[in-house]
Amino acid sequence: MSALSYRLFHATAAIRNVAVSVDKTLLSKLRKSTGYSLSHCKKALQIHENNIEEADKWLAAQAQAEGWAKASKLSGRAASQGLLGIAVQRDSRRATVMELNCETDFVARNAMFIELAQELTQTCLTAKETSFLSGNDSPTIQKEVWNSEQVSKMVAADGKTLADKVALAVGRLGENMLLSRALKMSTSEEGVELYGYTHPVPATNTVAGGGSEGVLLGKFGAVVTVRRTKPLDARIMKHLCLQVIGMDPECIGTKEELKKYTEETEAASESQADSSASGTDSTAGADTAAGADTAAGADTAAGTDVSLEKLPKDRFLLLQDWLDDDEYTVQEVLEEAGIEVLDFVRLQVGESSA
Repeated sequence: MSALSYRLFHATAAIRNVAVSVDKTLLSKLRKSTGYSLSHCKKALQIHENNIEEADKWLAAQAQAEGWAKASKLSGRAASQGLLGIAVQRDSRRATVMELNCETDFVARNAMFIELAQELTQTCLTAKETSFLSGNDSPTIQKEVWNSEQVSKMVAADGKTLADKVALAVGRLGENMLLSRALKMSTSEEGVELYGYTHPVPATNTVAGGGSEGVLLGKFGAVVTVRRTKPLDARIMKHLCLQVIGMDPECIGTKEELKKYTEETEAASESQADSSASGTDSTAGADTAAGADTAAGADTAAGTDVSLEKLPKDRFLLLQDWLDDDEYTVQEVLEEAGIEVLDFVRLQVGESSA
C-alpha cells in the first residue's frame, strides 16, 4: 500500500468513527411520537444515521426488552389496584370486561395505564371466539372466561401479544402489572341486547351499548343482558347497571323464586303476629327468618365501599328498591320501560386475587 493510499484509508476510518450529527427536527419528531427520553432518541438516530423509521423500530425493540426484564424482576409484588374496562359492540350483541392490575392507585390514574387498559379491552372485544367457555352458557347468552395466561396470549392489532404490551408498560411506569382476567358475553338471539357501565362514573357518563362506542373504565363494572319491547331508554339502562353494582344481587329472581320468597315472608309475618297476640316475645321476624344482614364481603378490595345495606329481599334484583327512586321496585320500573333482564354480571378490581 502506497503512503498516499495508507493516509486516505485512515482518514476515511477516522471520519466514520465521528458520531453522526443528529438532525434536530427528526429528534424532536421522534421524541414526540415515541415518548422516549431525548438521550435515547438521539442515540437511536445516531446509530441509524438519521433514519427515523429504523430509529423508531430500534427504540421499540430496546424498550420491549427492558420491559420484560423489569416485569420479571417485579413479578412477585402484589398488584391489587387497577382498572376494569368495559366495551360493548355497536349493535349491543357482544360485550367484554377486562381487568388490568397494578400496585398503586397512583399508576392506575396514569394516562399511559389508562390508554393501555382501553386498548386491551378493545382487543378482547374483537377477539375471535375460543373454547374457554364459562360453563354457564344458555341458548340466549354465551360467555367466554379467560384467565391471566389465556388473555395474555391474545394478539393486538399491531401483532404484539397483550403480555408484550403489559411488559412494555411495566418498563415505562416501574410497577408490577397483571392482566388478570377477561370475560366476553355474546348473543345471536334477535331482540336480546347487552349494556354495560362502570363506577366511579366514567368520563363519558353514558352507558356502553345501544350504539354508543368506546371503552368505559372504573373500579366496579356491570353488564346486563336484556330484551326490550319499547324504545331504548339509555338512562334506565345506566341505572340498571348501577343497581347491580351498588346492590350486588345474587340473582334476578324467577317467578317461582319470588313466589316462594313472598309465601315464606308472609308465613313468618303471620307467625310473628300470632306470637305478639299471645304475649310471647319473638325475635324471629320476617327479616330474621330470612337472615337479614348487611351485604356480606363489603367492597373494600378497591378501597371503596359501594354496596349498600341489604334486606333479605335484596338478594333478588327484581325485588330491590330502585336506587334512583325508592318508591318503586326494580321490577316495577323495568315493566314500565318494557325491559326484561335475562342475565347480569358484576365485577370489581382485585376480587380475583383476594
